[in-house]
Amino acid sequence: MKKTVCVIVFTTILAGLLMSCSVVSYEPASPAIKDVTIISNAVKYMRNENIPSNDQKTLTACLAKNEGEGMQFVLNFDQDASNVSLSMTDFINEKGEILAAEAYRQYYISVEKNAGYANHGYYPDAMIPLKYDDLNSVDIKAGENQGYWITVTSTEEQTAGIYTGEVTLTHDGGIIKIPVEIEVWDFALPVERSFETAYAIWNNAYNLMQKNNALNGQSYYDVWEQYYWFFQEYRITGTHLPIPFNNVDQYANDILRFASDPRVTSYNISALGNYTIENGVAVPTSATKALLDRMRADGTLEKAYIYMFDEIGDGTASQKETLAAINSYAPDLRVMTTSSPREPLADYIDLFCGIWSSETTAFERYVRDWQQRGYEVWWYGCTAPRAPYPTFHVQDRLMSSRLVRWMQKDWNITGDLFWYCTMVDSKYLPEQEIYVSRDQWTDPQAFPPAGDGYLIYIGTENDGIINHNTPVPTIRLESIRDGNEDNEYLCLMQNKIQQRLDEWDIDNVTADQIMDSYYAPLYNTMGDYNHSPEYMLQVRKQLAHDIMNDSSIVAVLAYMDDESTNKREVRVYAEPNADVVIAGNKAAETNFGKYSTYSSIFLTANENLKHITISINGEQYSRYLKRIEDYEYIEIGCESVDSNVKALGLPLDYKKVRAQYEENMFAPKNIKNLGSLDDQLSQSNNVIDYEKVIINTDIQTTYKIRDCIKTDFNNNIPLVVTNAEISGDPDSVLKKRLTLYAPHGASVKVEKNSAELVKQASGYDVFTYDIEISGTGRYIYEVEVSVAGKTEVYKKVILQQVEKGALLVDLTNQNTIDAIAKISTNKYGTGLNIGNSALQAEFSGKLSRITIKPDSFTLGNNFDGYTAIRFEVKNTGPNKAIGLSLSVAAGSSDVVCGSSGSILPGETKVVIANFPKDYLDSNSLQNIQSLKISQTERASENEYYEISNIMVVSVDNNVN
Repeated sequence: MKKTVCVIVFTTILAGLLMSCSVVSYEPASPAIKDVTIISNAVKYMRNENIPSNDQKTLTACLAKNEGEGMQFVLNFDQDASNVSLSMTDFINEKGEILAAEAYRQYYISVEKNAGYANHGYYPDAMIPLKYDDLNSVDIKAGENQGYWITVTSTEEQTAGIYTGEVTLTHDGGIIKIPVEIEVWDFALPVERSFETAYAIWNNAYNLMQKNNALNGQSYYDVWEQYYWFFQEYRITGTHLPIPFNNVDQYANDILRFASDPRVTSYNISALGNYTIENGVAVPTSATKALLDRMRADGTLEKAYIYMFDEIGDGTASQKETLAAINSYAPDLRVMTTSSPREPLADYIDLFCGIWSSETTAFERYVRDWQQRGYEVWWYGCTAPRAPYPTFHVQDRLMSSRLVRWMQKDWNITGDLFWYCTMVDSKYLPEQEIYVSRDQWTDPQAFPPAGDGYLIYIGTENDGIINHNTPVPTIRLESIRDGNEDNEYLCLMQNKIQQRLDEWDIDNVTADQIMDSYYAPLYNTMGDYNHSPEYMLQVRKQLAHDIMNDSSIVAVLAYMDDESTNKREVRVYAEPNADVVIAGNKAAETNFGKYSTYSSIFLTANENLKHITISINGEQYSRYLKRIEDYEYIEIGCESVDSNVKALGLPLDYKKVRAQYEENMFAPKNIKNLGSLDDQLSQSNNVIDYEKVIINTDIQTTYKIRDCIKTDFNNNIPLVVTNAEISGDPDSVLKKRLTLYAPHGASVKVEKNSAELVKQASGYDVFTYDIEISGTGRYIYEVEVSVAGKTEVYKKVILQQVEKGALLVDLTNQNTIDAIAKISTNKYGTGLNIGNSALQAEFSGKLSRITIKPDSFTLGNNFDGYTAIRFEVKNTGPNKAIGLSLSVAAGSSDVVCGSSGSILPGETKVVIANFPKDYLDSNSLQNIQSLKISQTERASENEYYEISNIMVVSVDNNVN
């Protein structure tokens, strides 16, 4: 979204604050406290950065029970201030009950490297605990910011309501008092976490304590466990359990101690990866077997996973052998790796963990596709991604490390990994590929960029800075904890919505769709989020309100009609005869027995993030009306494909149908650096603020595609259309064959012409229609479907990239047949024959490739004016075939142009193999010396193919 939408009128913010958190009662006309700026807990400012002024004069927070929440203010004096210290009263309610609180002073660290997308200078990061008197004094230079942070923490049994108190700052020049008002909401976050975490807590603390002679008799595991539980205060579980392996019983008992704690989400157990091979079978060692048996008996295997290989890619043969072995003797143990879900690992991995900006974060349907197949999907951030994606980096916006948890819940990602939380005493030098020592208080570069590899600082006795043995949190860690807790709000809300839908038997909308009412104002995609934290904080308050007032549901849904494809419907589900007022207008009721709906339609094409209120029997709800952006149109269209395939019960892979729909409808995804960590690390520092997903760069084409999506969205008769090249007819290169699936008994017309009924099945009928398209581009056509007296019209799209074509190899010509037969490597008469105007090939030890030379080409060896070779290939064998690839040579070496992919028995594929760009940019196409067709890789069994209609074509790969 554009930056301009991040600006919100103060009165709108104020209205939302008053509505959602009753304790916040500002008086804009009154002056703020001198030398103090109160700011939200979702922003941070550099030491010399100008902070926008505001009129807030009360430090406030709102939180649930069993939650921690931060408050923040910044001091900035006109003159040097000496011996600045902080004290605070207890924060108490009207009964005198206390809300726990801890105060911190922000420590600024200089960041000068690897910051191409952010300013250099001093950033707040470490949070110096002021519970130690010797740390509670600082000198502040005139004109410099000094931030303070107070975290309040409620218990599960905390009394809901208002808590008040006061913060006092003293310095040699005077005293400053800041009133505090906190509201504890009347619901509790669960003790058990709603998603798993795997944050590596290596024992750097022990090393530093040992170095500074500060161990005081503590063992390695004592220190490790202290830090393990410290991170649990932030709803973070360490990757490994802080326990030694002395023997199986001791280890199993220690595992049980941790695994039985509801705060512990999961743990990596590499001890279960020990086995031997006996007679070709993987056999766990005696200790491994004993531990497995004990963990099964204790029920502790459920939280366990084994993480053997990091960033494995497609996996080597050796790695796959190891993973297969573990799967064979421990099928109930989850096997995890840091990779986006990918087919080469599908037989070996149970739990995929891809990088934040990989395909797992582009669209949630990718995640759900794999989850429907039984896989778990986590994700992780590290040195990559970088802006515009969220990160945990020092120089990034503070809100990004919080907002990422909203995205995680939205996309149904069930776990998060962080590779190193405590890398405080070393740094990595990428140029030399070595680690060297680092001073955590002066050098922020543990692993570039600043902040990667550590979320805390480590204080020890005798260190000259903290001088106490204590973990020192960062402002980033506080934000991560806030995000973890926000995720719990979202889980609570979605569960309440689902309960209400189940109670009322509502099946025309899902809880997931309703939850988009909360997500949509905050981001489009991961690389395109609203940088204004006010919206995130306001929606959090909406969530809290709605959790406490769950008798009704307020949904903001997409709406399209002939007037505009960019509208929102605000739909309320409530009890019958409710008094519902939406944006000041009484809403009409539609009664469904157990419940009624009440709705209003709003045009959002020209006004984004309009804030409205909804009154339900006097209870006030609020919502932001987000304009429908391109990413949402894409999701709507793809969801319609999935639902129609399922509604008709088609024996089709809905993912493949959807992929073709996307190819026809939308320009290629303009998202850089998806997938691999290597791609992320190759990213330039000169990055942009937003990475947008668009339908098309041409706005008029975009409008037309949106109009097509409108028909997908509004129509109720399910229709699925696929298209393919027409095989068996070289003159049909500019035609496409449509296959149309409609309900049984339907009639189908394409461009007002009847489609041919070719099959009738239980629940659906199949039609075909050949459509000719002149010129390249996205061709829009109409499909009319009629059934049971009802007719609906769809607008569909075909991507046409072929401009012209000519037959290259005439397999009816005897001279051509003779030329192919005389090439010895073709094994003509054994591995290869020609019949039915096609190459009949048996790829085996006898035949490894088919070579065709210029004396068989109808055009000679000059392919100028063409960009690709098109051929048809059919699997004539009994088994699934690996597939064929095609290469050409203009010199001594062959260049692979394209491949068919795997082919099922009896399946025919039309393959377009594009010439390499350097061929197109040179004179290479004027001197093609050979064309070769070979197996993509050598198969273990013979494979049989029929290859026909080998043509040269001109393909426009730049169609927008």
